[in-house]
Amino acid sequence: MGRSGEGRKPVQQRSQARVEAILAVSTMLLIERGTEGLVMRDIARRAKVQIGSLYQYFPNKASILKGLGEQFNKRFEARLFEAWQGCMQNRSPLPVAVDRTVDAAFHFYREEPGFPALWAGFQSEPALSQLDRDDTLHTPVYSQLRWLCVIHNWIDSTCWRSVCCCVKRPEAPSDLP
Repeated sequence: MGRSGEGRKPVQQRSQARVEAILAVSTMLLIERGTEGLVMRDIARRAKVQIGSLYQYFPNKASILKGLGEQFNKRFEARLFEAWQGCMQNRSPLPVAVDRTVDAAFHFYREEPGFPALWAGFQSEPALSQLDRDDTLHTPVYSQLRWLCVIHNWIDSTCWRSVCCCVKRPEAPSDLP
């Protein structure tokens, strides 16, 4: 496998624990130093893994940042889904849903200091910012928000197409009602 490709996926429990340790250390270093300060040998040393082991799972810094992004996104999506679930159950009007969404995002940013540091890195490094744009437009959060807005008549499909343009989505999805 080349350095630019994806790393090996952990299968055994011990391997999964190693990958979790690598990502935990990477998060700490990200908070301390930012994305520019992430150095593979420092990650390996602080995670107490051999550098070769680190490269098996994460062939480069971008793959570590992508792994961190996936972890943060899962937790962020869960937080937003929880807020939206309450809005759907209560048939909340759009202003209430927006408030709950903003509150959920705000609390997530406060509770996860690595998330803003990672996001800042994605914005400042050109190769990473493209990864961020590609990922943002295809997440379950985006899909869920689209359906919430249309199903609850918060906005119609024409308005959603305008939203798509604002977030630089090349074209609005064709599966809107």
